[in-house]
Amino acid sequence: MNYLVHKEAAGFFAVEVKPDIYLIGCEVGENGGSWGRSMEFGSPTGNSWLIKGQETSVLIDSALPLPGFKAFAEKVAQTPVQLVLSHAHPDHIYRLKEFDEYWIHPDDEGLLRGEYGFNAYEGIPETIHYLKEGDVLDIGNGHVIHVYHVPGHTDGSVLLLDEKTKSLFASDTIARRLLYGLGTWIPLDRFIHDLQRIKSLDFESIYTCHDRTALSKKFIDFMIDSLKGLPEVQQRIELIGMEFIHLVSGNEKEETYFDFVVPAARREESIEALKRV
Repeated sequence: MNYLVHKEAAGFFAVEVKPDIYLIGCEVGENGGSWGRSMEFGSPTGNSWLIKGQETSVLIDSALPLPGFKAFAEKVAQTPVQLVLSHAHPDHIYRLKEFDEYWIHPDDEGLLRGEYGFNAYEGIPETIHYLKEGDVLDIGNGHVIHVYHVPGHTDGSVLLLDEKTKSLFASDTIARRLLYGLGTWIPLDRFIHDLQRIKSLDFESIYTCHDRTALSKKFIDFMIDSLKGLPEVQQRIELIGMEFIHLVSGNEKEETYFDFVVPAARREESIEALKRV
């Protein structure tokens, strides 16, 4: 598919990937790293997603480090924007301080204040709205957005499903790269059950925050099959001062790529959980 740049300003660009659905990206990432403008699979980028409504629009995550993020999103939407945080890891809340209010699952609010060893965020908006499984955001133009809660990446990770465009916004939960188990431990068999539950929903495209190209629904099966190979994995990696088991499947330039890390201390528990799948 050929994508056309819809708008650009101050280092940002927006691409309409479906009617009323926009990727909002930038060429330069944190610490000056190059993200470019490629829409192909490859190395990770930071991306937010906009669903354009009638009187307001939903903006999913503040995943771009450049100032002026809110103003650019509203320029694209031509409406006020409602910032929904899929979760509260630092790379999803860069410009949270530009907003007067935000929406988040209550189990992730603590991450903003330094829970699980993350740095507390400075400039948290005073007004917070909580989102939970079963909540619905009706923003007009036919966009009815359903909220689903799937813990594992973080305690309060949420996914959003837009009925009209059959688009699932899965952030870092259903994605080609998954950091797992830094919060409350969710056994892998429960997590896989949640993935299967989400797969049963009516959608066609999966949009994540670190790839610009949509994933197909069949990616969920690839993800689950890859996780089942964890008992054979011996590779380890150190991140944020911890040792992790590191599973990698496939080619980063293709959809069928999965990079998964789980704390090494959870290896045996993970293997036992996979036996129950």
